Amino acid sequence: MSHGSPPRAFKPSAVSTDRNLRPIRTSTMPEQCPMRALMRLLSTRAGLDDPHPIYAALREAAPMHELPHFGPGLTRYADVRAVLFDRDLRVSSQAAKPGSARADIAAKLPPDLQALPPPLFLQDDPAHKRLRRLIASAFSQRAVDALAGRMEAIAHMLLDALEDREAFDAIEHFAVPFPALIIAHILGVRAGRLGQFRIWSEAVIAELHPLASPVEREGAISAHRALAHFFRGELAERRHSPCEDLISELARAEGRSELSEEEAVSLCVNLLVAGHFTTTDLIGSLIYLLLKHPEQRRLLARQPALWPQAVDEALRIEPPTPLLARVFPKAAQLCGRAFEQGDNLNLFVAAANRDPRVFPDPDCFDVTRNDIDHVSFGGGAHYCLGAPLARAEAEIAVRVFFERLPRLSLIERGLAWRRSPNFRGLSRLELKQGPPERVEWPDGATPDQTNQWRSMPCLLE
Repeated sequence: MSHGSPPRAFKPSAVSTDRNLRPIRTSTMPEQCPMRALMRLLSTRAGLDDPHPIYAALREAAPMHELPHFGPGLTRYADVRAVLFDRDLRVSSQAAKPGSARADIAAKLPPDLQALPPPLFLQDDPAHKRLRRLIASAFSQRAVDALAGRMEAIAHMLLDALEDREAFDAIEHFAVPFPALIIAHILGVRAGRLGQFRIWSEAVIAELHPLASPVEREGAISAHRALAHFFRGELAERRHSPCEDLISELARAEGRSELSEEEAVSLCVNLLVAGHFTTTDLIGSLIYLLLKHPEQRRLLARQPALWPQAVDEALRIEPPTPLLARVFPKAAQLCGRAFEQGDNLNLFVAAANRDPRVFPDPDCFDVTRNDIDHVSFGGGAHYCLGAPLARAEAEIAVRVFFERLPRLSLIERGLAWRRSPNFRGLSRLELKQGPPERVEWPDGATPDQTNQWRSMPCLLE
């Protein structure tokens, strides 16, 4: 797969309006069906800690299942990938049937937040295409390559504070601040607000959780309002004193009537939250996988050219967004099931990424695996805009992490997974350091060569 560009389109379309379509086996799951019990497990603590055996059982039982609280969902790679590239399907909650779980999430927002456009990844064309074009250059491969030096410097700065500690939480002290500092730089917001941004971002994510409690929803609404208020102020400041950052570019685009103020505010909120939240999960998962598989870590030390494959293998094994969704804009037939206009269709990315029909030995984390054509970044028009940035951040952050801290091990019971079926990542990853040992520097490099960052000017202002 070409890193940084979306995979080729999958044809023919997965969706058919032909009512005589040959039925494919599907699971209707009556109450006594073991599959329904498995589905319920996905929302339990045990299921959230390790959902993959559940995904495997569902995937092998049938290509489609009816999910409590979520609706029908696809589990097999070919079906998921085909739907992701189907141009007829929608992502917006406005296209969803009134009263559905997807529509209810948007309907429960107060009027002031309903006035804000939805996140970019939940918008359809033509608005999606117009807004994506305005920010695409900031996340291009060229722009990402220009950030490589800053990424290295930030990684080393964070690790300076950790290398003398006997134990630490890699999520709190590394996986969280690293991508937050990068997206803050791209947007042009001050790094001193990052702690508050993380609190707000964690709260806002609850808006997307169909089973969020009333308290969590109230917290999400308050955080969303706070972020919108903050970015209104930042945009107002850039109108008078523009800088070379993305907020200034959005302010200039607003001045050219290419987007509204509300669209600019919504984009800023979306980019801040999405720009570090899922990358934190990717970095945490890659660190965890390499600690669980030390032979893979040793292989990367000997063959650093494998790092891009290691990142994509982590994306396949533990996708930060294990569940995506689409909406039918008209009546259709899929997997022998009739769908009405506005019906929701869930896509189990995490199940598709481990489909043995596509990936040999799918549960094995193997950094030498070739053609890792996972669907973790979606597909088609909604292929993740930040994919090149996320890949580069994970590769640089985790490579430097293990170069600087080669004697790490997991602390027993120091692990906690996020409590959401929509997002997959560690909320805690406690590690301890062993006694120092001689480090095998890759390609004959020396510590002095590897630590050239120490003489760099500060890049974090």
